[in-house]
Amino acid sequence: MRRERTDRLPEALRTLGSVAAGLLGFCLLALAFRLELPVPTPAAVGGSLAAVLGAGLALRLRGSANEAEPWPSCGALSTLTAASTLMGLVAAYHLAAYARLPADILSFSESGFVNDILKFRLGLPIYTPPTDNNSSPYTPGAPILTYLISRALGDGDSIPLFRVIQLSYVGLAAVVATGACHLLARRFLSPAEYRQPARWIPVWFPFLFLAALDPRFNPYTHSLHNDGLALLVSVSAFWLIARHSISPRPWLLWVMAVLPALGFLVKQNQLMWGAVFAVYLLVAGQVARRTVGLFLLSSLAAAAAVVGISYALWAEPFVYWVFAALGQKQVALARSVLHLFWAGPYVVMALFGGWALVLRNPARTSLALWLSWLLPFLASVYTSGLVWVTNHLGPGVVIATCWALVALARAWPSPDPAWPRWQFRVKEATVVSAMVLLAGSLGYVREPANPVPPDFFRYVGDIEREFLGVSPDRVLLDYGSWIYLRENVLMRDRAVAVAIHVGKNQPRISHAMLSETIRRIEAKTYDKILARQLDTGQTAYDFQNRGSGVKAAMLAHYREIRRIPEVQGIREWWPKHLVSEILVLVPDR
Repeated sequence: MRRERTDRLPEALRTLGSVAAGLLGFCLLALAFRLELPVPTPAAVGGSLAAVLGAGLALRLRGSANEAEPWPSCGALSTLTAASTLMGLVAAYHLAAYARLPADILSFSESGFVNDILKFRLGLPIYTPPTDNNSSPYTPGAPILTYLISRALGDGDSIPLFRVIQLSYVGLAAVVATGACHLLARRFLSPAEYRQPARWIPVWFPFLFLAALDPRFNPYTHSLHNDGLALLVSVSAFWLIARHSISPRPWLLWVMAVLPALGFLVKQNQLMWGAVFAVYLLVAGQVARRTVGLFLLSSLAAAAAVVGISYALWAEPFVYWVFAALGQKQVALARSVLHLFWAGPYVVMALFGGWALVLRNPARTSLALWLSWLLPFLASVYTSGLVWVTNHLGPGVVIATCWALVALARAWPSPDPAWPRWQFRVKEATVVSAMVLLAGSLGYVREPANPVPPDFFRYVGDIEREFLGVSPDRVLLDYGSWIYLRENVLMRDRAVAVAIHVGKNQPRISHAMLSETIRRIEAKTYDKILARQLDTGQTAYDFQNRGSGVKAAMLAHYREIRRIPEVQGIREWWPKHLVSEILVLVPDR
């Protein structure tokens, strides 16, 4: 046992040195671009440099740097580890800047997310009548869990802490996805190909972390949105399948039976994993059909129990917001096909993984494993036609990355005695360069800069000043619930809820659900209304001027007294209209 631990020391030192090299690169970027770090930048540079030199010296003293067996090449994999670590640290720097924002206007979902936390904290129903227009079409598992964790950490009111907890879901999802890669490697790779996992895991984790934050397919996982926790549920479901393929233990079936029901509390589409599990079990053929039947009954019973308890708690409003509100949306197949093409690089990665791993080890279980990526991905491609963003594909692209990263280990160049040494090194350098360039093409390489301009805080301050001297329940702010959270005020007629009824992805506007909102505006219930882009066709209260009646009522019964200028210096946001110009309206008496 002692010898085994000793043999692992060189790999641990290489990993430490590679990660430290990535950290050193980040610290040098921080020094060059004058980035703010939690510790003095020169100290960070010195510490990371000492770690690199210390690890290299320890390896040299052990004589491990001159191993006779160069495969996989320590230098090439160390370079790839350092590069992926550097990219991951730059992404984390961006996320830290976003996480610190005091206002919940980073993504469209944040207002509803914080609103659900406020309801839960006040002991109010999560789902209220549709005409109140202050509910979200998502299930409440993510906001409730986030709030409970924040309370346990001592601060149930901090929006930055809420975001940090959300990001912890994403980090944990990357850890679980790395575990899934390890299981796939155990199943598909030979002992020679996967002789030392410590050489591959440090490469896999940063790439999976970056895939979990892909700006095109996971654009909301860094904000207050259900996607972060839903991603964790999805990769956990795939991990269960990969684990079952290696060792079909009974306890795995019990977890599989319950996970879709729990996932439903996070996001409705997580119920699909029940069907995926069933297909996997049938195709793999590792358990009896009777057991599969019992599994299906158990999974359906768990889902029915969760839905039944939710209905008992929230009655008809739960049914409307969770099922009916989204059910009235129409899938545009052209959008679905377009999104599939946008995800083309990830599809190619998954196909490459299937070719390199499954086709070279043909078996029912291997095919079932690959189908466990394909089926939920195709379902997500279809449902992405409901909307204009591609976040439905987020879990699928992370799992596709798992397949590609394990296939990379199999495809890694191996030395041949007949080759000149330089030829082997050139092949390795080519693979490393290709991986780094692929990461850049996928949007993983971010600019080493703070993405939040100082003017954002002016914008937040201007909004907060509009509440001074006025009861907060008399000021309607279209997006953003941080002031209401602070004052324990539950507001109606929020833009995020109204937008559900007026979207262009449904044939008709739900005028019945807007009637009370229009009545309250006509009655001048609010002393002040703050609405973004109200004089354009981009306002959530009447997107593209479809005739919701809400915008018309505001302009007819309120007058503009001033405007809050948009945030200057914003290059990207989710969506950008959340930091656009705000019209400040008061009743037209």
